[in-house]
Amino acid sequence: MTDEPLRRSVEGASPARLRFAQKFKQARRAAGLTQADVMNRSGVQRSTLSDIEQGKHNVTIDMMDRLANAVGYPLAELL
Repeated sequence: MTDEPLRRSVEGASPARLRFAQKFKQARRAAGLTQADVMNRSGVQRSTLSDIEQGKHNVTIDMMDRLANAVGYPLAELL
């Protein structure tokens, strides 16, 4: 999977944000989780999760850590 669709959808987003968006979405899917599952595990609203996965939300390191834990991955693997 390339991140080209993300690049086109989010003008001016940093490469790091887009990389996290792509890797987080892949990790969520690999874990067999829906956005609703991650919402319940992390406390992050589903609409925010959608924005994060599209690279539209500037995520804090604390939120990245919560999301990584919710999908069962070390944060370092999603950066």
